[in-house]
Amino acid sequence: MGISDRLTRIDTIIKTGVDEKSTAEILNLMGVGNFPLETLVEIRLYSEVLPKAADYVFTNSQRYLHFLWDALDKSPICTNVNFAIPFRRMIARALFKKVHPGSDLSIAKDLRLAFLRPLASAESRSLHPTFLP
Repeated sequence: MGISDRLTRIDTIIKTGVDEKSTAEILNLMGVGNFPLETLVEIRLYSEVLPKAADYVFTNSQRYLHFLWDALDKSPICTNVNFAIPFRRMIARALFKKVHPGSDLSIAKDLRLAFLRPLASAESRSLHPTFLP
């Protein structure tokens, strides 16, 4: 399956809602196969133990999307911008407070964001660790 087909499948999954089984499928599409489902069920994110965590409670779907955001940077496919940029864009559209519908949002690898949901993005935006708008 090519990159375009993988991204199409991932986009469909994200739009219908992410659970532990679909998260495992996305990990497999990213080349990170055989991730144990029982581990996914128990995942807690770093941002869930921070002092402001009570202000930003995650649904399971949001937790899995945030996990996939972080997992991308730990996988070999993160260096392939043909996959990584559209993948991050899909997650941003699902998690950020607002992403402009026609946005060509570009998000660099290794950008760790503890709380994705309060963010909003305008039409053309580039996010990377050395410069945050």
